[in-house]
Amino acid sequence: MFADGNITRDEFVVMKAEYNEEIKKLCEQRERQSEQESIMNGCISEISAVAKQLGRMLEKAKSNKDIVSV
Repeated sequence: MFADGNITRDEFVVMKAEYNEEIKKLCEQRERQSEQESIMNGCISEISAVAKQLGRMLEKAKSNKDIVSV
């Protein structure tokens, strides 16, 4: 666009700065999202492990007749 003469050099510099700032923000957002995704995956893994352990405990208790139905 600048080389075509459609915009001036000053307009090009301003647009480039705006786009670079937007790219910077998007990169930061992507990094935060990646960190949050990693934390979320860790939580899911931990919750899954707790659920499996509770299931084992429940099955053991049922087989030992230690649970009273409510």
